[in-house]
This record gives sequence, C-alpha cells and structure tokens, in this order.
Amino acid sequence: MMKRFSRSVRLFAVAVAFVTSLPYIVGLISTPSGWRYSGAAISPDNAALEFNSNLAVMWQGNQGQWSQQYLFTDEPHPDLPLVQGFYVALGELSRLMPFSLALIYHLARFALTVGMVLAIWSFASRFLAKSYEHWLATLFCHRRQRFGVDFYWFLDPATTAQLPPIEFWLPNDFNLLGALYLPDFAAAVILQIIVMLAFDDWVKLSTATRRISPLLILTLALAAEAIIQPYVALLFVPLLLMLTAYHIFSAKHLSLRLRAGC
Repeated sequence: MMKRFSRSVRLFAVAVAFVTSLPYIVGLISTPSGWRYSGAAISPDNAALEFNSNLAVMWQGNQGQWSQQYLFTDEPHPDLPLVQGFYVALGELSRLMPFSLALIYHLARFALTVGMVLAIWSFASRFLAKSYEHWLATLFCHRRQRFGVDFYWFLDPATTAQLPPIEFWLPNDFNLLGALYLPDFAAAVILQIIVMLAFDDWVKLSTATRRISPLLILTLALAAEAIIQPYVALLFVPLLLMLTAYHIFSAKHLSLRLRAGC
C-alpha cells in the first residue's frame, strides 16, 4: 500500500511521526540514573493520567481479558465489552511481543501517526487536482473544527482569562497534537477518512458497475470507529444519510436536466 505514495510523501509521514516521538525520546534519555521513565507526557496536566489509564486497559488485554473492567474502584462490577476496545486489543497484541506495554503503546502511536498523515494525503489527493494543493492540505489540515471550542473566547472574559491556549488543554482538537498523545486518536482519523473515501467510491460507480465492496469497507470502518470514538460514529450516520439523499435526489435531477439540455 505504501507504494501508492511517492517517496517524499512517505518520508514526510515518517518525519512527522518521529517529531511527535521526540518528547518521549528526550524523556527517556534524560531520565536520571536510578529512575525509570514511565513513557507519559508531562503536559497537559491530564496527559500522564490518561496515559496510565490506557496502559491499565492494555494490561487487562495482556492478561487475556477481552473486555474492560474499571480498575480505579474496589467495587465489584461486570466487564464492559467493546469499551476501550482499541487498548484491550493492543494489550492482547502485546502478548506476542517481548516489549513493555509503554513501548508497544508508542510503537502503535508512531505507526498510526504515519498512517494518519498518509490518509490525509489520500483524502487531499481525491478532491484536489494539483500536487502543491495536496501538500498544503496535508500540512495545514490538522484543525478539527468544533463549535463549542472555536467560540470559547466569546465566553465570560473573567473565565477565558484564566484559560491557557487551547493547544494546552484540548490537544485532541488538533490532529497532530492528538496523535502526539493518543494512538487511538490517529486510528480514529484514519477510519473517518476511510469511511468518506469508501462512500465516494460507491457513489462514483455507475449502477451497472456498482459493487458491494465500498459499502462493506465503509461498514467495517464505521463499526471500528464506533468502538474507538462512538460519538464520531453517531455524527457520521446523519452525514452519510444526507449525502446519500443528495446523490439520490439532487444529483440525479441535475444529471437529468443536463441530458435534457436544460
């Protein structure tokens, strides 16, 4: 699959993944003698907490559990199937590797960051014609727009004055910053792009040549997205329904008018 991308694009994707790994490499090599680096980031404040929580889920998978239990309570409770399924599966995979859970976490984050950059390039290549446009989109298409975040500066000035820049308290609103901390974030971005490209593949096929494979890919990617980021999958359903309605009604009527010479 990597052969479909030019050498420069592949090198750029690896370079981005390496840059997002530098803070952890620096933390590892600068750890004082007698100390052990956990592999967590120190900023933002909740980064280490989230890292440790994810490793706890991976540990459960490493112990052979295929469903998650909340380990931060002593109260008995049933397992939660599919919840945090990404990290449970990553923990199961770790049973096959002679590495620590932290190293596997960062290896997955590195590989998925490479995949995320390539996925963004693929998305740009589908809808933009020129090479420089592909590069611009890949370089700058890293802001995830959300209404509640983009307009937070219009809140009470006394409140916003106490908030640091958004990059420091909501990094997962940015593709690269999200991939810097969370491998499941990069996986979710990849799946979202697969969903949209599979849908585009399907609607571009004529009725005579329309195949089930794009819809199958879309369904599987959307199901995986529902495990990793359920709220995003819920947003995709009405979006896909609206796009389907457009291609059934508006696009079809436009095509008929063009054939009629209107």
